[in-house]
Amino acid sequence: MELSGSDWQQLSGLFDEAMDLDPAQRQRWLERLAADHPPLHSRLCQLLAAHQQAEEHAFLLTAPKITLHDGAHRAAQTAYAPGMHVGPWELKQELGKGGMASVWLAVRKNGEFKREIALKLPFPDALNGTIVSRFIRERDILSQLTHPYIARLYDAGISAEQQAWLALEYVRGEHIIDWCQNRQLGLKARLQLMIQVCSAVQYAHSHLVVHRDLKPGNILVTEEGDVRLLDFGIAQILQGAHSPGVAQESALPEDGTQPITWRYASPEQIRGEAPGIASDVYSLGVVFYELLTGSTPYQPADRSRRALEQAILHDAVAVPSSRVREKKSRRALRGDLDAIIQKALKKTPQERYATVDAFADDLKRYLSGDPVRARPDSLWYRSSRLLRKHRWIAAGSLLFTLSLFIATAVSLHQARIAQAETIKAKAMYQFVVSLFNPDQKPDLDLARRQMTLKELVSHGVDQLMNELHEHPDERARLLHDLGQLSVQLGLQEEAARIYTVSLQQAKHHYGSGSNEYASVLLDAVEWLSGNNRSREACQYADQALAIYQHNQAAAEKLAVAYRKAGHCGVNLHPAGFPQDIHYLEMAVQLARSAADQAELSTALENLGLAYLNSDRPDAALQTFSESLALRQRLYGPHAWQTAESQQSVAISLDSLGRTGESEAARLQALQSMQEIWGRNHYFVSESKAYLADMLVDAARRPEGLAYARSAYDIMLLPDWRHQKLDYLENASASYLKILIRSGSLAEARKVCDQFPWKTPVSYPILRNILLNHCGTAYLHFGDIDTARRFADDNLRLWQQHWPNQPSRASGIYLLKADIARAGQHHVEAIREYQRALHSAGQKNHYAQTEAWLGLARLAGADQTLLPLTQMQAELNTFLQPGQREYWAGFEASMREALGNVYLARGETQTARAELEAALAIREKADDTRNGLWYALTLRSLASILQSDNPQRARQLRQQAAGICRQYPSCQWEAMSRPASHHIKHP
Repeated sequence: MELSGSDWQQLSGLFDEAMDLDPAQRQRWLERLAADHPPLHSRLCQLLAAHQQAEEHAFLLTAPKITLHDGAHRAAQTAYAPGMHVGPWELKQELGKGGMASVWLAVRKNGEFKREIALKLPFPDALNGTIVSRFIRERDILSQLTHPYIARLYDAGISAEQQAWLALEYVRGEHIIDWCQNRQLGLKARLQLMIQVCSAVQYAHSHLVVHRDLKPGNILVTEEGDVRLLDFGIAQILQGAHSPGVAQESALPEDGTQPITWRYASPEQIRGEAPGIASDVYSLGVVFYELLTGSTPYQPADRSRRALEQAILHDAVAVPSSRVREKKSRRALRGDLDAIIQKALKKTPQERYATVDAFADDLKRYLSGDPVRARPDSLWYRSSRLLRKHRWIAAGSLLFTLSLFIATAVSLHQARIAQAETIKAKAMYQFVVSLFNPDQKPDLDLARRQMTLKELVSHGVDQLMNELHEHPDERARLLHDLGQLSVQLGLQEEAARIYTVSLQQAKHHYGSGSNEYASVLLDAVEWLSGNNRSREACQYADQALAIYQHNQAAAEKLAVAYRKAGHCGVNLHPAGFPQDIHYLEMAVQLARSAADQAELSTALENLGLAYLNSDRPDAALQTFSESLALRQRLYGPHAWQTAESQQSVAISLDSLGRTGESEAARLQALQSMQEIWGRNHYFVSESKAYLADMLVDAARRPEGLAYARSAYDIMLLPDWRHQKLDYLENASASYLKILIRSGSLAEARKVCDQFPWKTPVSYPILRNILLNHCGTAYLHFGDIDTARRFADDNLRLWQQHWPNQPSRASGIYLLKADIARAGQHHVEAIREYQRALHSAGQKNHYAQTEAWLGLARLAGADQTLLPLTQMQAELNTFLQPGQREYWAGFEASMREALGNVYLARGETQTARAELEAALAIREKADDTRNGLWYALTLRSLASILQSDNPQRARQLRQQAAGICRQYPSCQWEAMSRPASHHIKHP
């Protein structure tokens, strides 16, 4: 039986009605339909059966749909069997069927693509005449969607038998609604999952791809608790869309079928208008509504599709909190979440969130307790959010501040009976009271009970500037305490006012040679360092130390002065500068005899860092281990100070080549930081960056990339964007390391473009990393002048800070070699590669292996430059049991270098084995869609396979060419090697 267009419209509406009924109701409804419309009943039962099978297999990537020609695809549905081949794929097991396609578990038949995939086979009658010509173009666009939360489209094509196929990531998981319900997840966990979904959709939008069919069935949650978005752009392929994300695209394909699921469709999609970003925002709003309430926004009495259409177009959305029965849940939704969902579900696209990113930002603001932008702005609303966000801190801050100020007054009152001291105590009391009742009203000013800790401290600074001048000792104590709080809370202007006034007061009352004046100088050191005024900070520390030494101050005071003077010097002087080490060792020695063991732990941390920077990892590990043990006793196992020391120990272990041992310490540190500070704090970003650094050359590089990207994103949040530059610098350096080493140079260049290069250098080691990696990124996009300038700047930085540590210059020589090679100055390039190799030694494995690879690509079989025995020995160092996983990136580069040498020597089989092994590692670690290094490895292997497997060689070259189109450097990377070079090792 052939269905007409009107039959299809009726059948589509009946399907929607059936899906809204529970099983018992649906059975009775179908029995009535069988009597009234037998043909439609039969076809609808087939469609429901296909949908049931699709629901049982979460990896089925499109909603079941039905075509206009009955029976035409039945043969196609049963024509495949395990072991059969479709294009390059071997079928293993049928996973499910839908109305438009069947899905099979498959692997590439030649074995080069190791992972299992879900192979979607659209039925022949589901394809119109324009599909074949668009397949390759759509594949190229959609394959760019490389995101942790998006199920990837690996490839697409047409077999020799004219069967279209789509190779997709095989995902095991549950629909997001089922995942949350089965685990009884709380509100916070559901919001965090939704933020992951938004991250994926925003990423696709940034690549001009609109999903158009967002629904729970297309959002899976894996066993690890990570979201996977399915079906991105697949609708465009199967429905014959012109180009994903283009505003002119029609919502209705030529065959009359709808590429959307009605319950989650936006009003403009219902009207047949072009879907865009706003449509995806709307669909996300419906999913979010269902995720939080368990029901849909519209529930018309008439359950027909037409009634649902009218509700979507015209009815007001029921307030989400009104759909929840549990009182606690209703209270949680009321207000902010109601407003967020209702904004996403506005009828007019212009009234919704402009981007999915804006939608996600409001969810993050809700989680952090900040005012959401979906609600009208007002002083009362902002104040209430601040109070809620900091209710414990605010309460604690009031108690803390009161105890801080009143304790001073009470101690004065109890310790001193004299009338003058009583007057001082009353003055202190009056100062505290005036914070909350500045106008001396008969009753306490209750409006101030909603002040946050920042507001309270800021108000206290304003008050103190004009009061207590007749009591300098008490005023000095308050200035000290408020100064410390201002620095910790990021109140830079308040801190500047405090330290300016404190220095003036100490100089006036006690003299510039007094211990009191020296104490204020030391108080200001941290604030100056945090504002990129390191040289001035060190001058303050040195001056304070000289005053303490002259006055023979107590050991406690001298310990602090030595520590701050030494720590300042570490950032200004060459690594291992004797005076800096001496100062820090003196600080530790003095602190051991002091009562304040917290000062000892801080001094140990600073000394360990100095040892690490001066290439003394054994001494650093011993020092950090002592600090960790001390902090565990002082603060317990779950304090941030303890976590900081755990990270320090892990970094030392990594420097000693004991990477496997360091992982547990880094993970524990990250967990502690998240529990203490929340997920969006700088310390959490720092911990994630450290963990990413450990994984940068591991077989788990994608995992490291996720940590590094998260660390970087935290630093772009408003709370941290304008804080100390080294926060952003640290996160950027870690992110760039993994982007560069996985070959993701386009993203690396974006990070480099956004970095504020004109700011002063506060942490030279971070700037060294940034200059090297950004120089590499700019070079491979053809900006040789900028790359050369970065290399020269970095060389000067190395000469200033690490002249006695050649390993820190090896990355610079590596960049200079690549620059020479880009200019076709091969002799100079070989010389620079040799310098990189010589300076790297066994300390910089990355520069070492990349230098071997660069030499191999240029010099080929020249044994004077490329001694095979030495190269094989160095490869073996990366194959140690227990460590090999963490050095997989180094192993890949060394195997590829050896492969190039063997190829130049004519030992084709050995060369092929090495390059196959290198490619297997890169497939796990590199960006296989945009990775330049992956493309170069593909090209090297293709040159070997040309003679005995020309078809695979051609496929590899085509794959490499697809990546290389975005990198101008592929042209000079492809230049032929010089015939011979005879350059001796330096």
